[in-house]
Amino acid sequence: MSDLRYGAAGDAGRLHSGFWGNCPIEAIQKQLTDGLYFFDDFKQGGAAESTTVFAWTGGSPPMRYKAHGTASSLIKMLQGATDDEIGVLTLDADADDDENYLTFDATYNEAFGKISDTAGDNLRLWFEARVRFSNIASATAMAAKMIGLRHMADAASADIENGGTALAVAEFVGFRALSSDGDGMDAIYMDTAETVFEEAADNDNLVIEADTWYKFGLYFDGEKMHWYVNGVEIVTGTNITPATTQFPDAEPLMPYFGIRLDGTDAANHADIDWWSFAQFRGGITL
Repeated sequence: MSDLRYGAAGDAGRLHSGFWGNCPIEAIQKQLTDGLYFFDDFKQGGAAESTTVFAWTGGSPPMRYKAHGTASSLIKMLQGATDDEIGVLTLDADADDDENYLTFDATYNEAFGKISDTAGDNLRLWFEARVRFSNIASATAMAAKMIGLRHMADAASADIENGGTALAVAEFVGFRALSSDGDGMDAIYMDTAETVFEEAADNDNLVIEADTWYKFGLYFDGEKMHWYVNGVEIVTGTNITPATTQFPDAEPLMPYFGIRLDGTDAANHADIDWWSFAQFRGGITL
């Protein structure tokens, strides 16, 4: 019997959400089955910047991070009293056009996984991150934000367009809020162009509040995609397949977290408590 426990649907606490219940985390960690399980609780992280690039090694198994931050901005552990014991990494942006993106080194790491509809390559995948944002404003002095899985590439300037009006990355699956709706974390996917799977305007679970923790999750069941917030599935019954137009079918993907500020907000930041990723490659029956 597994000792793993999961948060209830609607719970934004520190446990993994219930959709992880069929992921063989323990078997993967003990090498009893084939797959990858990565977790980082951010007990340490960040680095002194070299120009605008931050690099360090963290998580389990250890992976090399490579993050981008506007000069003078910070990516570091948040050492506020309420966060000292749980480990929180903060992406700071407090001047107009500041931007920060957290991902992994595309040169020294392999891709974490992919979402494919090809027989034999349609491997189940899980992803979840617990994050919060200080700024949910729209139009002016707002921060565009994104969390999910992005094509394997180093983070760089302008991954979110100036003004926070659109994402400027190739191949992404996850959630994002733009300048037109700063508290609406729409569920999206994109290859060369963005497609909104579900808008916050149509689903209250996608509407966020400032300085409030949320768990954003993704699950590919081998056939169709599922998006979750705090363990609650965003839409059921209309799930798409990787063959859907503009879905990044079979693209190498890595976890990704980012913000870009439009206007001045001296207290603006985005925080991540933990994130986890798994891909099951087979070997036991679930």
